[in-house]
Amino acid sequence: MLADLEIPVRFLNGLVTVGFFFHLYRVYKKTQRRFYLYWGIGFLLYGLNILMRIGEGPSFSQWLAAFFLLGGFISMIGGIADLVNRISLLYVVLILPIALLVLLVSPFPEVMLVERIGWVISILPFLIIFLSFLLIQINFASSIDLLLVGWGLLLLTNIALAFNAMEVYFVDVMAIFAKIVIFVGMIKPSFSLLVDDLKEYLIAGNPTAYVSEANGGVSLISTGVDRSAVFDWIVDRVRDNSIKGVRTILISTYDLISVNDLSSRMIEDKVYFVRMIAGGRSAKKIFEENIMQVDDDLNILELLFTDVVTYSNERKLNCDIILYSISSLIHNHGWRRMYSFLLSNLTQFKSSRVRLLLFFIPETHEDESEVKRFEAVADNVVTL
Repeated sequence: MLADLEIPVRFLNGLVTVGFFFHLYRVYKKTQRRFYLYWGIGFLLYGLNILMRIGEGPSFSQWLAAFFLLGGFISMIGGIADLVNRISLLYVVLILPIALLVLLVSPFPEVMLVERIGWVISILPFLIIFLSFLLIQINFASSIDLLLVGWGLLLLTNIALAFNAMEVYFVDVMAIFAKIVIFVGMIKPSFSLLVDDLKEYLIAGNPTAYVSEANGGVSLISTGVDRSAVFDWIVDRVRDNSIKGVRTILISTYDLISVNDLSSRMIEDKVYFVRMIAGGRSAKKIFEENIMQVDDDLNILELLFTDVVTYSNERKLNCDIILYSISSLIHNHGWRRMYSFLLSNLTQFKSSRVRLLLFFIPETHEDESEVKRFEAVADNVVTL
């Protein structure tokens, strides 16, 4: 009697798999992360394969279903390559058609040929994807346990199916459960940020919400000399950014904010910290670590801005650069030089996903016209 469940359970398995395409496509439209598009197409083809296998015996539809499955897995593996920015991973995709080609030209009887092709399609793609995620977890130190559990279950289930060690209807039941686990792990906002190698870029915590709109521009934060209000505002901004997956870079001029200040507020793991001090020129590559020093040089500061904007645009990641404070740079370099510097960088910020937040302390400026000039340049002025 349980055998009668085979067709309805397989039909449900196919519908669940195809259904993932529509949600993943919506996530792709929201995040513009190509991984979701590739995997959406992969699940669509995978689901069509399952639906077309409802029936008995080899037929044209069964062979077509096999090619759908092959195309689906190629799309998924391509998605993984795009996710971690490792295009070389695409060469792994060639294993699948090469293995099938070798089988097709081999002098096997037709029944044995179909059986061995089934083994390749049923086991090899699952093994490749499972091992890929295992390597990603090791190399990126990222928690993707749900992905590993889900693909591990699919791998074991299909091995059992290939060797007739599990009832067919139960294979579909286990496959549905495994795909739901994969789906839950895949739509977490933190998973879409796996592409970022933290040793080369930024620290941002574990996001729980998406921010898809561009956020570029320049804001002026007008504050008094009391630093407690400044710290409270920065801490709230950094934590809010961490929740939304927005990268935060805090530039402290002349050690007005220290690493100890960040540690005392428990945000040091959610922000990329740059000390801008005289003689702070560092031989390290920008974004090599989450704490770095740069010289008190506006040319280096502009290079830092450009690198962040370029990286943010390429990865479609929103980012905040918090500079504390522009007042200290004005006092050291002169208002004309800083005003010209800011004007020359306006365009790149307004056309990007990076928002520059400049802390301005009016009480330290004797000439009120200086304050008005910089307020006029900003998109908005926030008074603390």
